[in-house]
Amino acid sequence: MVTKLGLVLILFIVVGILIANGTIPLGEPMRSVLLVVVLLSLGALGLFRTREVISPWFASSRFILWILRGLGMVWLLLGAVGFLGIVVDLVGTR
Repeated sequence: MVTKLGLVLILFIVVGILIANGTIPLGEPMRSVLLVVVLLSLGALGLFRTREVISPWFASSRFILWILRGLGMVWLLLGAVGFLGIVVDLVGTR
């Protein structure tokens, strides 16, 4: 059983994998921006909306909740680093 927000999370993961593999034909700047958006979205959902993302059956375990929050933190940090890299690249070229 997957919640509606969990389904959105799964769709974000699939889109992120397709973008990272290069299956979706995009230019490099657009691919970088979309990958950062996907990572930030995954991180925010995983970190702040953990109980709404997973089904209530899995929410009874604190261990699973902490693992998902930890993964959300990692994805959020990766997205923030990617965002900072894009900003530095844009500002540093002038």
